[in-house]
Amino acid sequence: MSWVVGLDTLRLFAIALIAIYHFFRGVLPGGFLAVEIFLAISGYLLGTGLLNTYKKTKAVRGGKFVLRRLMRLWPALFVCVVFTLCLAFFSPHGVLEGLHLDALFALLFSTNIQEIAQGGSYEDLTMPNLFEHCWFLALEFQLCLSLPIVLNLAILKARSFKKVLKHMLLLSVCISLISAALMYAYAVIFDEINRAYFAPDTQAFAFYGGVALAAWRLLRPYPSRRRRWPAIPVLVAAVITFLILAIKIDFSQAFAGSLQLAALLGVIIVAAILRLQRRRTSLPRLLRPLEYLGKYSFGVYLFHWPLYILLPRIFQINATTNVVLCVVLSLILTTIATRILRLQLRHSLICLALPTGFAIFSLCSIPARSNITTQLEAMETEHGAQKISYVQTLDLGELIENVHERAVQAETDEKEAATAWIPPMPASPSMDINSASVLVIGDSVTLGAKADLEAAIPGVYVDAMESRGIEKAHVILDSAAASGSVPPVVVVSLATNERTFTDAIMQEVVDSARGSVVVFVTGYASEEQPRETQNAAIKSFADSHDGVYYADWWSIAVSHPELLYDDHIHLNFEGRRVYANLINVTLQGAGLL
Repeated sequence: MSWVVGLDTLRLFAIALIAIYHFFRGVLPGGFLAVEIFLAISGYLLGTGLLNTYKKTKAVRGGKFVLRRLMRLWPALFVCVVFTLCLAFFSPHGVLEGLHLDALFALLFSTNIQEIAQGGSYEDLTMPNLFEHCWFLALEFQLCLSLPIVLNLAILKARSFKKVLKHMLLLSVCISLISAALMYAYAVIFDEINRAYFAPDTQAFAFYGGVALAAWRLLRPYPSRRRRWPAIPVLVAAVITFLILAIKIDFSQAFAGSLQLAALLGVIIVAAILRLQRRRTSLPRLLRPLEYLGKYSFGVYLFHWPLYILLPRIFQINATTNVVLCVVLSLILTTIATRILRLQLRHSLICLALPTGFAIFSLCSIPARSNITTQLEAMETEHGAQKISYVQTLDLGELIENVHERAVQAETDEKEAATAWIPPMPASPSMDINSASVLVIGDSVTLGAKADLEAAIPGVYVDAMESRGIEKAHVILDSAAASGSVPPVVVVSLATNERTFTDAIMQEVVDSARGSVVVFVTGYASEEQPRETQNAAIKSFADSHDGVYYADWWSIAVSHPELLYDDHIHLNFEGRRVYANLINVTLQGAGLL
């Protein structure tokens, strides 16, 4: 298949949107939609290649086709995993728990299955998987496995290659429509967003849209020069529409049609680029730098995510410096990896031997489960055997000291009463959610402070879970209403993992509270992602709605990093007391206690 002018530029456009989404999610909340462009391109190229091979050989060589795709993806992925493991050795190992399995799933093209099983998401960035972005490679490879099967179905009862193309076109369109409907059903009807986003059956519509385009292009003759010009306004309109979609749509709103529309736009953009092709492969001077950079888009996609996560943890750099270094180093590492992989096999193995050995050493030096997590999970208190599954880079001696400090707290309360953030109060007894006067809905930050909240606020019921987002708040409130009634005061502390605090989402929470007072807590999730945009939305919503308040945890966390563990997100012993007292003071100041 001849090289297509413009597709590398389109790849560069897509990777730029994805990188901006990762770096500045508040600026481009729908940048993840660019994944559909990549899938449309892959579907077209792989579909065209497989159909042309069948036309020449009259055989579907599925094994050879899959092996070629595997050799296209796996070497670069292996280099990325090796480099990431080398870099991880210099970062705090407390944040790398479970890296063994993450690397294995990435190398086996099954990261998307891991994310479905563990409930992971790009929106849960407190403790991100260093290989989480490899879900897309896994998805593409899994879809690639299905392509020869679909072609075999298209061959049935087809007496000519033209019939095969028609059958392939019909099958691809049907698969796309069924896949789009499945995504809507899983996300909107069954509320299984992770299943909808990561699974190959629900993400097949863009890929098979590209395959349908490949079959259509082989059916239709090459267009005359006069018929090419209408593709220009179509291309411009599709790109502008896609950009508007990426700016306006966030992750929580994408499953009711936005992802499907993005896939359709991706196919239209690819089709318009193909329509503008001429038989010669010359390239306008304006596009040559973009096409050149576009050739590196795959490597940039692989390297930029682990760099974005690890660099601030190693060098303590600010967000702007981190973004610049991520882009520059991604291009450099992609160039190096490309040069290595272009060498003969023997020389490539020699070049990779030393970093591979160091990566294995790094992997072996990271415990499968840190001793901090083991200690925390072994703590059974009078508050219901609370278990905290996030990892803190905390000295073990300090952990033990904090555990013992809780036991002798009663003896020191009188001395600390004058200066303590929280006045000494007995822990509230276990209670039912419907009998509580205050319901706190939270994530892992709230989970860590559960005992402190119960000690500080009388009649409180804490419902907290790690990696929970704002979309779960109305579900909990509806469940409380169904079993009895919603407590008079509802505190929503779900701003650590989510950046999607829109007026519509917060209004949905208020409506689900059914007349109860709602207090939103602003969020802080490290210097790299301080959450200014969502916090401003929370404050604005609270100021403009009766019966809605906010507790400004962000202002405290950003100016008092000593209250946080080394991950700059979760609360240490003193931080938990301050956090609980903040909510207590907010409720008292509003006359809610």
